[in-house]
Amino acid sequence: MFENPSQQTIESLHQPALKTGIEAVQNQELTFQNLTDKLLGSGAKYYTDIRAAYQTLNGTKLLVRREDPLRILATIAEAKNLPIHLNPILGQYANCALWEPGTNNAGLETAFMEGTAHTNGLVTVIGFTQPEGSIVSVPANNSDQLSTLDRRFNRTLSGTITPNDAKIIIIRQPLHTFPSNYLTETERYNLEEWQDQTGKKEPKFIYRAFLLPPVLEAVA
Repeated sequence: MFENPSQQTIESLHQPALKTGIEAVQNQELTFQNLTDKLLGSGAKYYTDIRAAYQTLNGTKLLVRREDPLRILATIAEAKNLPIHLNPILGQYANCALWEPGTNNAGLETAFMEGTAHTNGLVTVIGFTQPEGSIVSVPANNSDQLSTLDRRFNRTLSGTITPNDAKIIIIRQPLHTFPSNYLTETERYNLEEWQDQTGKKEPKFIYRAFLLPPVLEAVA
């Protein structure tokens, strides 16, 4: 059974993001460390090379969605179900995407780009198998060419994701707010280069993946 997150962890994930300065960086570092500690404590396997994590799931058909890190923490660390409800006022809209790890990453890219959930600048995407009893359909506006994003893999999901449905968590965080003790040598070099730039700096991001273990039972 997964370990429950501490109240300190919940509070730190609830803290509002600070806009500028050293405090902002410290706040974002703390968010990553707390989330990582709880995922590892729940038996997840940590990958600095996200492609290696994807290859482990090669041949698996998943759905992916950008999700609030706090809700992901409850699903994984507390073994709670994650209900996904549609807003009836908005009609049928995309709230997830199809993804085949190691084959086509278009759906995963769409999940990162079109979702909005984050905590202190940390973005999490959850990959999961289609939940039992859920309904997955193609949204009506799937062919809209509003940007360069490939929307062919967008889907509409109505149902409940259980902890056993969840297979992978992918984290994205700005390089300059990522905890230095988690950086690889190459990432340290990239950070130094980024810090040496003058003028407007293009953002660089760090990606990490966590493969999730099965759960015996879930708390509704």
